[in-house]
Amino acid sequence: AFYLFPNISGICENLGLIEKHHSLPAEEQSSPANIFQMFALYEHQIAVLDRKSFGKIGADGKHFLRLSIAAEQSVLEEGILRLKNAGEDTNGLDRFLQKRPDLTSA
Repeated sequence: AFYLFPNISGICENLGLIEKHHSLPAEEQSSPANIFQMFALYEHQIAVLDRKSFGKIGADGKHFLRLSIAAEQSVLEEGILRLKNAGEDTNGLDRFLQKRPDLTSA
């Protein structure tokens, strides 16, 4: 297996995920990257893992994803395009969060 571990702090900040995450009760908090992971999956049909999914030690305050790159070039290009679109889709994120009140109280 081959993986990339991109830092998505900028995406989390631009989408307002850090603030939305902090609005959750402590017992319901996952991570901003986890919220983005679910948004990307359900709204942009791209599967990635957030940092806590591949080890919790040292994960607090880190906004990384794990991307598998064991695929054909065309599949990787489509996946990167979908991630880019998800990272810019503030309106889509707001609609997604309205459908998923368990993810944020905002």
